Amino acid sequence: MKIVWLSANLFGFEVLKEVLAKTKLNVSCVITLSPRSKIVMYDGIKNSLWDTLGVKIIRVERLKFDLLKNINPDLVVMCGWRQKIDKETLRIPHKGFIGFHPTLLPFGRGPAPIINCIKLGIKKGGVTMFYPSCELDDGDIIGQEKFDILESDYAFDVYEKVVAAGKKLAVKYLPKVIK
Repeated sequence: MKIVWLSANLFGFEVLKEVLAKTKLNVSCVITLSPRSKIVMYDGIKNSLWDTLGVKIIRVERLKFDLLKNINPDLVVMCGWRQKIDKETLRIPHKGFIGFHPTLLPFGRGPAPIINCIKLGIKKGGVTMFYPSCELDDGDIIGQEKFDILESDYAFDVYEKVVAAGKKLAVKYLPKVIK
């Protein structure tokens, strides 16, 4: 199975590292943002870190239909990507797209979900793994991993919990989804 990992941030990088270490999944390539991209990732990482994974890396300014069509993946895993994916692109992979979002969807759709959870005083946070539709952070839910948000938590504390929850979800559900 040809799996493409679509990510441009620490969350996606750490989840992919966990998947590579703890599953037998074959990720054929990573599509990430090039340094020239105008898309801002506030939790972005040094672009060279992607090269440490031993997976082919494709750097883009933004995801384009033709690139993904030419790769012809069976599955695309989107974990840490800020670009909305249109319906036509979602149809490219034979087995579909899988997305990760740092809230317990359907609550918390849209940008700045971690900060919004803290501002709203949310006590139960989590990560959702789902099949994205062409709407923002919408689609059928595969699984969710919950965690507590403490009054003493800062945004980075919650972000670390998001990464840990994402790792658990990916290792638990990706092999099942692929079967």
